[in-house]
Amino acid sequence: MKRAHEEPDVMMMGVVGLAVFLLIGAAASLLGRLAGVDPDGMPFSEAAGTDTADNVSGSVSDTTSSTRVGFLPREIRESSGIARSGHGEDVWWTHNDGNDGRVFALSANGTLLGTWRLEGARVTDVEDIASAPCPDRESSPCLYLADIGDNQGNRSEYAVQVVREPRAGAGSSSGGVLEPVAVLRFSYGGSSHDAEALAVMRDGTLLVITKSDRADVFGLPRPDPANTDVVEAESLGPLPLDIDRKEAHVTAAAVSPSGTRLAVRSDVDIALFDLPDRRFVKRCNVSGQGQQGEAVDFQDETTLMLTSEAAGGRAPLVRIRCE
Repeated sequence: MKRAHEEPDVMMMGVVGLAVFLLIGAAASLLGRLAGVDPDGMPFSEAAGTDTADNVSGSVSDTTSSTRVGFLPREIRESSGIARSGHGEDVWWTHNDGNDGRVFALSANGTLLGTWRLEGARVTDVEDIASAPCPDRESSPCLYLADIGDNQGNRSEYAVQVVREPRAGAGSSSGGVLEPVAVLRFSYGGSSHDAEALAVMRDGTLLVITKSDRADVFGLPRPDPANTDVVEAESLGPLPLDIDRKEAHVTAAAVSPSGTRLAVRSDVDIALFDLPDRRFVKRCNVSGQGQQGEAVDFQDETTLMLTSEAAGGRAPLVRIRCE
């Protein structure tokens, strides 16, 4: 049996032990956030942890883990699309929203590797980008620039500019003029649609997804370098998505390296679909990963890279696992 005068000492030891435990936990939490690059170039990282998001039916929750790997250069004020290099290198391509006419090569942490520009091609509102085999030479990758934005709903014609993908990175050029390969001009058969999402399928055909409450899908043929006629997009119906607010409108799309999965992004989530039937698989939450998220592409079958528009500074480059 303990003596009465020993009990205060025991209680004090317990309080001190609890305080030390809480301090260690807080320090570990802080250290877990220190490993990336902040907007001023100083070491900083933010592991966003996990979030959950219900799927279309609301009966299943999927988990998304995310890591902020860097920040975009200041030249990229409104990143509206992102594409991983088709040269097999860890190089990423992005562009500004609108008629800027430039594409930027980035490292995996957002370092600017080079800037290329369209020349002799007039663009109105480029909203997405993809890297896929060239229509004239499948062994060579091309960049597909989707001039498909129509905020006012008054365009009668849209286009996808196809250019040879430059090499960027160590030992490569740091910029220049993009080599044109083909221009796919198209219409919606007399109607207008605002769209921000382009996906290049394995057979070279294209999908355009509208930014609307229905998320309508339109199909386009494989670009033909010899054809300059305006083609009519084929209506393929809406995606099976429950779009109940503006933030859920589709802003980007990408096809996985295997060609078997389609990622469709909004400002708040990424919906995954099996290809070619576009059967819904899951939806992962990406809310809070930058203001006005408008870009997505696959790094591998379950890892994706995201960019967004800047909010008075430099926009984050975020890697997520959606599984």
